[in-house]
Amino acid sequence: MKKNKILYFLCLLILICFSFQGCKSPFVTYRFPGGQPNSVWSTKDNSIVFYVGNNLIDPIYGEMETADGSVEIEICMSDLDTGVQFHHKKDGITPESDFAYGHGKVISRKVYQVEITSADAYFETGQILTFYRIQEGDSSVVP
Repeated sequence: MKKNKILYFLCLLILICFSFQGCKSPFVTYRFPGGQPNSVWSTKDNSIVFYVGNNLIDPIYGEMETADGSVEIEICMSDLDTGVQFHHKKDGITPESDFAYGHGKVISRKVYQVEITSADAYFETGQILTFYRIQEGDSSVVP
């Protein structure tokens, strides 16, 4: 009887462990920009600024200053891997095939870095973008 209880407890423990494998760790989820709702991020020179919405599943929209003027962008990032895509809107439409791809790295809750690995018209391969979270009510970039 005692062996059955131990076996039952062991099976239950294993099932509980397996059920938590799909859960996201809050230590990872809330450190990358997409996991910080209602946050605004910018490069130090404010050439790229993006806003993370109220909901973690909302698209991330932003604006990028170029030599030709301002370009709307949509940023796709995940807390499960390091991939980051920068889509550039053309006439209000986000083309699926025209984007830059990079690998993101959390430096801190307020600093996020992306290295571009696949270039497009606006980014170069190897280019490193560092984004800083802008504090609420503060228009300056937080270094």
